[in-house]
Amino acid sequence: MICSLHAERIAMGNLDDEIATLFLTPSEPYKCPFNGKELAVARKDLCEERDTREQTLQEFTTWIQLESQIANCRLDYNFLLRFLRAKKFCISQAKVMLERYLAARLAYPQWYQGLDILDPNLQDLIQKGFIFALPERDLCGRRVIFGIGAGLDPSRHTTSHTMRAMVLTFETLLEDEANHLYGFTYIFDQKDVGFRAATLWSPNAFRQALRCSERALPMRHKQCHFVHLPGFIRGIYEFFKTFLSQKLRQRLLVHPDIESLSKHIPLHILPREYGGLMPLSNMIELWKQEVMAKRSRLLALDLMLFEEEKKESD
Repeated sequence: MICSLHAERIAMGNLDDEIATLFLTPSEPYKCPFNGKELAVARKDLCEERDTREQTLQEFTTWIQLESQIANCRLDYNFLLRFLRAKKFCISQAKVMLERYLAARLAYPQWYQGLDILDPNLQDLIQKGFIFALPERDLCGRRVIFGIGAGLDPSRHTTSHTMRAMVLTFETLLEDEANHLYGFTYIFDQKDVGFRAATLWSPNAFRQALRCSERALPMRHKQCHFVHLPGFIRGIYEFFKTFLSQKLRQRLLVHPDIESLSKHIPLHILPREYGGLMPLSNMIELWKQEVMAKRSRLLALDLMLFEEEKKESD
């Protein structure tokens, strides 16, 4: 039997108007922000059809509203389309992914909740370049998530801090529908990463984090580049790679230097310290502003509730 979550439903009067509307059925029809070229990509890559999109959104919304396990779920088009696009508009698979997403937030609040740019530990990781998004897109139209491994201080930062910094990045970027369409490119610079930082994650915790990221987050991970991988980390990298699906393993690339990376990523979009045009510090400041603009939306994610179905005892 599922316990009712009715008592936990939020009082909209306690939220500002912009955030409150995220949890209400939209009053206006969906207005797609894509241009003609992008619509063609959405049709080809995501099976997104203009004629059936509205009906699918309505079906998804109705299911959420009637599902007794779910309360306070965001109902805005951006949020729902993340899951539909990630699953190429197969609504049954989108429902499963949404349930997994909500269940992961419940099971691992230390990773998925409290995504606050004003948290000193998250601020420190971003300021040091541990994870942020480059301001320009790559040649495929993707936002590039950049990470400097040496920005992690294992004497201060925990696995929870690092995971929340990553999820903060993901959730911020998912607020832009173009990122649903094109997916993401990753670049991780591992220069000067020490053994303690490289082994901060236990195999079990890392496996679970990857499992959640691959199965529960509505993201399209298209390409991942590792640069300056120290010899001792190479073995760790090969071990942890076994936790990934075959599809994701095929999207991993290791480069000895920036010259090798430049065959895949245009240098001009990288920080100046990596051969680009804009200083790293300026890019980080722009990213902090982008995250800050979405702060209220990210914090409101914690209002969503989910209760997993309890199996009847024999």
